[in-house]
Amino acid sequence: MTIPNTTPAPSAAIQPQTHDEFYSTAYLAEYYDVWIGSWTDTELYSSVLNETVSRTPATDPIIVLDIGAGTGRITHALAANLPKPTKTSNVHFLGVDNAPHMLERARTLTDPSHAAQISWILGSACDLTSLPSFRDEGLRVDMAVFACGSICHMYKPGQAEQVFRQVASVLRPETGRAYISVLKMGLAETGLAGQMETAQPEGLVRSKAFGDIVYREEWVRQEIVDCVWHNTRHITVVREMGDGTETVVEDNYAVCRLRIFGEDELRRAATTAGLRVVEVLDRRNDAHDELVFVFEVDS
Repeated sequence: MTIPNTTPAPSAAIQPQTHDEFYSTAYLAEYYDVWIGSWTDTELYSSVLNETVSRTPATDPIIVLDIGAGTGRITHALAANLPKPTKTSNVHFLGVDNAPHMLERARTLTDPSHAAQISWILGSACDLTSLPSFRDEGLRVDMAVFACGSICHMYKPGQAEQVFRQVASVLRPETGRAYISVLKMGLAETGLAGQMETAQPEGLVRSKAFGDIVYREEWVRQEIVDCVWHNTRHITVVREMGDGTETVVEDNYAVCRLRIFGEDELRRAATTAGLRVVEVLDRRNDAHDELVFVFEVDS
């Protein structure tokens, strides 16, 4: 894998950069992979997809939509865990994300044997129907996934409601299912939101992709204001030199905002958008408890 930054000249001063998106550099995209890797939700989604495959005729296409696909963790796992006879047949994945560096890494990490099945698409969860796959080709989704509590990134008024409307518009009526995760920490009813203000990351994390790179992280702001968690992370990318010294490659201030939802609020937003709750799955991933809401189009 190509290292995205060259070593700065000794006289070069790395200026701190503030990002409104947490994943807005190639290094930050790899850092995301390092700390998200322990999640076990892919087992759930693989089981659901394989069950869908087992009951679908081989001649019928199966469309899987990975919303907020990031570096492709969910899509890559689903493709890898498909029953072998179907790996190049009727299952196609659409991985949608609004962060170019994340999608670039997703493409890099794609197994060549799965590449024909996967389309990586730069786009917004709030505007799915404008994507050519839906606007021009008229595709309908059999399985949609919005994992890791990512719906909470829709912190602005009306954003989550718009996502639900978009999901309802692209989901296949009657048989399509959408799996939308909400961290219990991000639900008002659990009383766990206060943990957001006290949680702390590991101080130092070693890169898995770049042998001489380490990431140092410190949270410099974390507070809840009007049901939105505001978190600013100071993430320094450091290259360890052969002589024992270090060189700062990037100095990032990554701003994250997450909405704290009420469960009834989520249900109302989905119902208004034309979705119906089929079931709610109570799950634990690593240190994160989550509820996975399963929706279908309300006919």
